[in-house]
Parts: sequence; C-alpha cells; structure tokens
Amino acid sequence: MRPVLVYTASRIGLFAVAFGVLYLLGLRGMMWLLIASAVLSGLASYVLLSKQRDAISIRISEAGTSRRGHDTPDQDGSYRYRQVDPPDEPGKP
Repeated sequence: MRPVLVYTASRIGLFAVAFGVLYLLGLRGMMWLLIASAVLSGLASYVLLSKQRDAISIRISEAGTSRRGHDTPDQDGSYRYRQVDPPDEPGKP
C-alpha cells in the first residue's frame, strides 16, 4: 500500500506545483489553468516518477500471482487456473 500512497501524493504534489507556477506566469482562466496543469504534471510525472511507477507495478504483479490458484503463464503463454482443492471422491460426505 505504501508505494501507491507515495505515487499518489507525488502526483498531487506535481499537479499543485504546476498549477502554482502556471498561475504565477499569468494563466488566469480556470479551465485552461486546470487543463495545462494536468498536462504539465502528467508529463513531469512520466519522467520524474518512474521509480515509484515501477514499485507499484511490482507490487501489483506480486499481489496478482500470490493469490491461491494463480500462477505464471504456461509455456504457450496462456494463463490457466490450477486446481487448488482435490476433487470430491464419490461416496464420501
């Protein structure tokens, strides 16, 4: 959960910085200020936050493969669920 919080806080911080800088540079129309801030902070986060983005992707991939019944792809590249519990035997309650 920590990498997600760090990345989200960094994105919000970049947006706030971009908003402030553009406002100080004279961009006063609220709609254009929001749009330009979103674009500028998006470009900046693509360059500046690559480590945090990698940490999130590792965390997500580990969480996805650590659940019961999930595995890595087969040799043909397809994902198949492995049977986790043995099948019920006939005649047993």
